[in-house]
Amino acid sequence: MLITTVEQNLRNVIADKMRVQYGETWLDTRIDSALVQDWKNRRDEAVAHGERPLDLIQYSNFMELKDIIIRKQHWRAVFEPIFKKKEHFATSMERLHPIRLPLSHSRPIGIGQQYHLISEAALILRALGIDIFRGS
Repeated sequence: MLITTVEQNLRNVIADKMRVQYGETWLDTRIDSALVQDWKNRRDEAVAHGERPLDLIQYSNFMELKDIIIRKQHWRAVFEPIFKKKEHFATSMERLHPIRLPLSHSRPIGIGQQYHLISEAALILRALGIDIFRGS
């Protein structure tokens, strides 16, 4: 659930911040057309299997989110104020990626991976204003 929280919050922040910075057509003007087409194909396949269609960003994969955020044209204007250090954000995403794969297929992960998941997810979520360690 923690990795899903990271992924969905990244999708949300990308869509929200890109829309604010570049307007409603940000997908057409700021994202590579081949990538947008991949997302459309993924959505078409999902819909063909009975899913309801979602916003295109929902069909992005984990590392595509990283690539959008750290892209030079987006980083300084949109995402640097949120994540501060591009290298730190990229490293967190790269550390989370191999952990995400078994979790997305409901396979267990080891204790070391659990610690990495908690640590890296907490860094990203804290940058987004979500503190997973805050008491109720």
